[in-house]
Amino acid sequence: MKHTKALKTSAIVLLIILITMISFVGVYTKDKNQMVNRIPDYQLGRNIEGKRLVKINPSEATQYVIKDKDGKVIETVASADDLEQKGYTEDSLKEKEYTKTEEPVNAKENLTQENYEFVKSIVEKRLADAGSDDYLVRLDKETGDITIELAEDSKTDIIINNLTTIGKLELKDEQTGEVLLDNNSIKECKVGYVNQSSTSTGTSVVLQIKFNKEGAKKLEEISKNYTKTTDEEGNETEKDVTLSIDGSKIVTTYFSEPITDGILPLTMGQSATDETTIQNNAIQAGSVAMVLNNGKMPITYTVDQNEYIASSITKDMLKLVAYIALGIILVGSVIFIIRYKKTGILAAISYIGLIGLFLLVIRYTNVILTIEGLFGTAMIAILAYIAMNQIAKKVKESRD
Repeated sequence: MKHTKALKTSAIVLLIILITMISFVGVYTKDKNQMVNRIPDYQLGRNIEGKRLVKINPSEATQYVIKDKDGKVIETVASADDLEQKGYTEDSLKEKEYTKTEEPVNAKENLTQENYEFVKSIVEKRLADAGSDDYLVRLDKETGDITIELAEDSKTDIIINNLTTIGKLELKDEQTGEVLLDNNSIKECKVGYVNQSSTSTGTSVVLQIKFNKEGAKKLEEISKNYTKTTDEEGNETEKDVTLSIDGSKIVTTYFSEPITDGILPLTMGQSATDETTIQNNAIQAGSVAMVLNNGKMPITYTVDQNEYIASSITKDMLKLVAYIALGIILVGSVIFIIRYKKTGILAAISYIGLIGLFLLVIRYTNVILTIEGLFGTAMIAILAYIAMNQIAKKVKESRD
């Protein structure tokens, strides 16, 4: 019986030591001629890692609106240079009987507190969908100015670029400009991959736009009408549609067959075999999906401020705190051993193992470490030490 108990104790002690080594040292494997730790890094919060301060304001810019003789809007153009590039000269406008007016990007009636609140909610949803767990969004209800604080990491610039995207989707007739489908018909967007390795073209990243019940019916009808046809003389003609987001063309195409499942697949970029290109295509598709999934902004915003604010806590200070904490843990373990002898050794190993396991849980659950969180972690370590001390004391007393 004693032999079996000793084996169990030894196995538990070895397991605790293994967990402790993994937590404090890590697990290293070779990757591209270098050793890489496979244990996730700690996620540091804004008040430790530093933060990005971004301020976005309702745009005060103007745009040119092109209308036909019946007053129907043909196109909106952002600048005079774009007018020239698109061929909207005074002569061409007169010839087509078009009119050109300069109007604010944001109509005055749209600059309401209700719309400001709606934009704020969209910004918060986009931040959450982008995987930003540590952020703060503040709204000035009078001016509509929105201030965002978010943790600085590798995704920050991509997230900021998507904050002011309007997210206006339009599927239009290429010839007439008639809008066939828009945001109101979208149910959800997803990103998928198509492996085409059998044809040596690599992997394609596909943005799947799923439409609601009404939108699915419209898409099926559109996909039947906008096809390539052949006339009696054998000439092929195409009836094309254009998909655009915020006025920028994504693709102009026709349908080879009817779409009956209500899902419009769009290939983002070119098929590729290298990981970097595939990842970039996935980032682009993910950004579009994130924007479309969280609604269209009723107001156009521009970035007014974008700056990095360093934390007053340096990495050297964090290392010093870690060394001090480690020293305290070791001193506490020595006290266990001196006070409780053999029981103290087991108590010390258990305590260090508990701290190691707790740190592993923090890393694998992507908990954001803040100054307040570090203080809470220290309190847990102190309470665990007190509890372990009481356990060791009771065990020693029972043995005596």
